[in-house]
Amino acid sequence: MRKLLNEKDLKVSQISVNSCLGDYVYKVFNGSRKANRDVYIAIGIAMKLTYNELQLLLRLAKYLMLDPRDRRDSIFLYAISKQLTVMEQMIYFLIVVMKY
Repeated sequence: MRKLLNEKDLKVSQISVNSCLGDYVYKVFNGSRKANRDVYIAIGIAMKLTYNELQLLLRLAKYLMLDPRDRRDSIFLYAISKQLTVMEQMIYFLIVVMKY
């Protein structure tokens, strides 16, 4: 993740704010906390990772990659393709879920 941070010219503080995860992001980046799949997805969206970069991040973290056949994952993929922020993605998720 540090390599991606450097490539994207981002700081952990920016990811902390953009992911809406606060101090938890610092703990994940310094290795004191193990993140779950949702946290990695939120961090990936906050970092504005591409589809392939996020899939690689999930694979390296030993989590299932995003599957477009899964309804929940397809919402994440939509957020990535439209470069939505985490907050925008959460609102979109609520709208889609509330419809059904």
